[in-house]
Amino acid sequence: MEQIKRKDETLYIGSDWSRVYEIKGMDLKDATAICKFRDTNDTLLIEAECTIQDNRIYLTVKSALSLKIPRGVKQGKYDIFLIGNTYTYKIMMGSITFIPDVSMH
Repeated sequence: MEQIKRKDETLYIGSDWSRVYEIKGMDLKDATAICKFRDTNDTLLIEAECTIQDNRIYLTVKSALSLKIPRGVKQGKYDIFLIGNTYTYKIMMGSITFIPDVSMH
């Protein structure tokens, strides 16, 4: 795997956030995935729940977990790693905007 995909995202604090990524050309049988969200100072904010099924990586941030992001944090970054027995690949990264949920105003 040679190329890191870049995609900016938005997470609405107080709402669920989920993504699915399909990985082609690799055996993910014994692999795990990690997705971390950090602020612009590189401080870890939260870590998504990651599962792998067949050739897909499922990422989930439940609403309760998103509420742990400090309200003053508006911008950050995220990255997703795929880890196997003999490899570690960063497969996705980007900026993320944190927006307070409308129902919380």
